[in-house]
Amino acid sequence: MTTETSLVRSLVKNWQKTYGYLSGRFVRIASLRLADKPQIAKHLVMLTERDRYYRFGFTATDNQIQSYVEGLNFERDHVYGIYGKQAELVAVAHVAQMSEPYQAPLSFGLGYSQKAEFGVSVLPAYQARGYGGRLFNRAVTHARNQGISEFHIQALTENSRMLRIAKNRGATLVNHGSETEAHLLLPEADLDSRLSELVAEHFGNVDYDHAHTNQNPHKPFSLWGLAS
Repeated sequence: MTTETSLVRSLVKNWQKTYGYLSGRFVRIASLRLADKPQIAKHLVMLTERDRYYRFGFTATDNQIQSYVEGLNFERDHVYGIYGKQAELVAVAHVAQMSEPYQAPLSFGLGYSQKAEFGVSVLPAYQARGYGGRLFNRAVTHARNQGISEFHIQALTENSRMLRIAKNRGATLVNHGSETEAHLLLPEADLDSRLSELVAEHFGNVDYDHAHTNQNPHKPFSLWGLAS
């Protein structure tokens, strides 16, 4: 077997594991855009009180959700979504890149890193399908390719699903009582990460275009954990 063949098979295997088949069905993750703010707001408003509490760290009102959505910065950050059969957003993830270098915990002043925060929500009917984990993997690949060296998640300690996703991917958890922080150090981008994102963007855009073709014409929060 040639080195080239081994590399291709490795890339395909890793890509399928990260973005591929979920419960026997292919899941595409689309990059959302400025024009999708109304759909993002609709998705968040559909969350239960408990899921809003997990997502934002408090039970956000509809007006607070609208303010959060209006404050999304698509030039600096990246927002991902998974669409359902009715072209509705059933899961949304937000990767917020910090504008300033971040002092990593326990680094003792030896260096700074670029840091990104991660928050995700999944509608109740679509929870427990692994969508949060898929979005997390997608976000990590994007962050690596953007030169981010640390991923940060701030979650309520009772939000076991979000913390389990982070821990299973190698994050260090720091408990602060009712809140827990997860820190995940990211490796530098490589051929695998760049090709994985390229392929994921291609298939995600197919789903994005399909969803938009079938649509009817009709104080910023810190990023918290998973509502799924």
